[in-house]
Amino acid sequence: MDFIMHQLMLYIDGHPEESTYKALASQMLDSIEQLHSMTIYEMADRFFVSTATLSRFCRMLGYKNFSAFKNQLEVPYGFQIDYTSDYLNQPYETSFAYFKREALECLNQLCQTITPAMLCELVRKIHDHTNVYIAGYMGYELLFMYMQQKLGLFKKFIHVQPASLAPRSRKTDYGPADFVIVVSLRGSWNHQKEILPILQKNNVPRILISQNPNAYGKELYDHFYMIGGSFDNNMGMIALQFLIDQLIVTYYHLYQSELIV
Repeated sequence: MDFIMHQLMLYIDGHPEESTYKALASQMLDSIEQLHSMTIYEMADRFFVSTATLSRFCRMLGYKNFSAFKNQLEVPYGFQIDYTSDYLNQPYETSFAYFKREALECLNQLCQTITPAMLCELVRKIHDHTNVYIAGYMGYELLFMYMQQKLGLFKKFIHVQPASLAPRSRKTDYGPADFVIVVSLRGSWNHQKEILPILQKNNVPRILISQNPNAYGKELYDHFYMIGGSFDNNMGMIALQFLIDQLIVTYYHLYQSELIV
């Protein structure tokens, strides 16, 4: 459900002009908790549109049809996966203390696992490829964009391909001249299933970054970077921010002559 919610919010924010589809997106967002139990006819009646309009909107979001859209509503990913029972089923003070211990342990592991050699190798790959793409879970978009902004100061332009993009909005024509960094911190198939088959088919240079030493499909990449830190709880943002800042600083030390500002 959170995936659909994010797509609807992106659509609303990306279409400032009033339209039937923007109004429909707003109404669907207001009723997000009920959508999974509604048929196409019930939605059309509730939102005062035709079933044809609903079907077109689903295709605009990147789904083959209304049924595919409904199936995505059933995907169980959200709050209680990011924040496990260790956070939610304890008294607040206990939960807070647990989070601090997890954060400190995560940073300690990151400092041990992410080495200068790893960073330099990865930065050189980014520098030496003209077309660099980063693909991953929608929650990391802002961090990817932060990296995009900082490396832009070296005239190194990277492209962000978050999983929140509808299938038809994502780049699919990758080729051997491209370089794709797939970030799947939990190492699940869910964040790789759309892009990995395309990369394999087109023989695209690719690496996987994960916190999970047993990440799904790691042997299908040219390189696998295990960055450490806890992946059982919601430490992904901390780990990724730490990695990105280290990459930016490493890029500066290796290529500071290319800095334009």
